[in-house]
Amino acid sequence: MKQRSLYYFVLALSLIGCSPTASDIYITANKEAHKNGELFFGTIAEGINAVTQLRKEGNKNTLTLHIMEGEHRLNAPIRISPELGPLKLIGEGVGKSVIKGSKLLNPKWEKFNDHIWMAQLEKEDGFDQLFINGDKQILARYPNYDENGGHWQGHAEDAISPERIKTWGNPAGVIVHAMHRGEWGGFHYVSTGLDENGELILSGGYQNNRPSPMHAKYRMVENVFEELDAPGEWFLDGDHKLYYWPTEGADMNNAVVEGVQQKHLLEIIGSEENPVKDIEVSDIRFEHAQRTFMEEYEPLLRSDWTIYRGAALFLEGTQNVKIRNCELTNLGGNAILASNYNRELIIAENHIHDCGASGISFVGSPEAVRSPSFQYEEFVPLAEMDTVTGPKSNKYPSNSITENNLIYRIGRVEKQTAGVQIAMAMDITVSHNSIYDVPRAGINIGDGTWGGHIIEYNDVFNTVLESGDHGAFNSWGRDRFWHP
Repeated sequence: MKQRSLYYFVLALSLIGCSPTASDIYITANKEAHKNGELFFGTIAEGINAVTQLRKEGNKNTLTLHIMEGEHRLNAPIRISPELGPLKLIGEGVGKSVIKGSKLLNPKWEKFNDHIWMAQLEKEDGFDQLFINGDKQILARYPNYDENGGHWQGHAEDAISPERIKTWGNPAGVIVHAMHRGEWGGFHYVSTGLDENGELILSGGYQNNRPSPMHAKYRMVENVFEELDAPGEWFLDGDHKLYYWPTEGADMNNAVVEGVQQKHLLEIIGSEENPVKDIEVSDIRFEHAQRTFMEEYEPLLRSDWTIYRGAALFLEGTQNVKIRNCELTNLGGNAILASNYNRELIIAENHIHDCGASGISFVGSPEAVRSPSFQYEEFVPLAEMDTVTGPKSNKYPSNSITENNLIYRIGRVEKQTAGVQIAMAMDITVSHNSIYDVPRAGINIGDGTWGGHIIEYNDVFNTVLESGDHGAFNSWGRDRFWHP
């Protein structure tokens, strides 16, 4: 494999030297023979390096990175910086060109007991989600997964009861998901051990802007070896041993096993002073990104929201970027997030489903907000308030459109989520989208900074399925003049 990649790299260098005006670069997952005069590579990273080299040689054409049919696996996010534009990443269709953040594993299975198989993996094979033959498997949990089981597809009041904890050999690393006491979103924790009362010592619980005890009923635990008691469940221990209960009819000796390792798949990052300009991403399926519920979260303005400022497709400091006709699925966190300065962003005709957090998010910076407050009890005295109209800076998304997107089955892990989320942004158009089967709002506006949004012709239904006191469309307005 290394010799083959080296071949493509050397080939491309020679071609670049002869073709300073080249405009098409091909990424082939299947290692087809190259065509004369065209640049062929075996990985997307090599293709990006070729774009960088062409720019250094003075090529100012719009370059097209053709993502050819097949699976393209990443060992780091694709990173597009300002010097690479104008650039297109074009696939051959969402069912054909697939970019994955997972590693193809090669476990040597052996029987552990009558139901469970075991394989010893290497340290570098670590992952947080497991896919077998293309289907997501279930991290060992209580209660067991039930598609019609409500919150987290199954919840139980005794999920972390002392009686249940006593049945676990090692409580460190247990993951706890719980709803807010008012059902205003959820919390997530990881156990570090037991206290003197036999209860879990938990870290986390910062994923909601309204501090609260756990809901007494809506709780679920996972990553517990002793709860591996149903087909489709798995557990990876500290010694990198993978345990798995196969589903009916599975041929484990010939199964395709994938472990998710990448947090982000594509990062388009510049700045207001030096933005990434004129990028198009289309006709690609993006799949397999890690869950992010234990990453660093930040509060948004006086709503119930905190957010991880990241996503499978993450944009910051951009102008005239288009994301069209892509599929985003089997993602552990946010699908698409436009952070801080973004202008003329178009997100259109995409199919977004089966994701852990939100679908499409526009989130600006509190640095652009005059007299910001983050909690309900906070307020700025009138004498100290900045009363000037408008933002303090340009660190926010604006003049952008999300239209004709199909979004459903998002918020599969995190419950303070939305199909489309807008916070600290201006002039965002949300039009002709279909959004359904979500745990909370379909469309959410977190604050009144700075308005100008157009919400029109959206089909939003089957919302608020795992939360309370909310709606298909929700907006908060507790801005700088609001007093608790």
